[in-house]
Amino acid sequence: MAKNMSDLAKLIEKKVKIAMEKEVSEVAKRTLQENVISEVYEQYTPTQYERTGGLYQDRNIEVKMENDSTLSVRSTREEDGRDIASIIEYGVGYSYPGLDERIGARPFHQVTKQELEEKGLAKKALESGLKKQGVNIK
Repeated sequence: MAKNMSDLAKLIEKKVKIAMEKEVSEVAKRTLQENVISEVYEQYTPTQYERTGGLYQDRNIEVKMENDSTLSVRSTREEDGRDIASIIEYGVGYSYPGLDERIGARPFHQVTKQELEEKGLAKKALESGLKKQGVNIK
């Protein structure tokens, strides 16, 4: 129970952080994984190499709080010291000649950010998380 406005603000911040770490992070991770499939895998079928599925595997997705109110979600897929996720996101740095130009950028991180914001997915997840903690959202 908050005794004053400062206590109330701290309580709200704590509840927001909990919802961000649980509900919002789950939605962000799932949205990123869906976009890896739609924006990366469905856009190009490789002939020079075999896919590992590593971009969307749980072990290669990092979800972390940057500060008390900012959540970061990204694929951390690397191979031989190369940031594979960034190569695919920006379309630069493929190790096979001609692929940079032929494939181009497949910005799955950017699409994920847009969906979380524009479709209100992050906001809905935050509201859901706060409601689960007993916060009345209107």
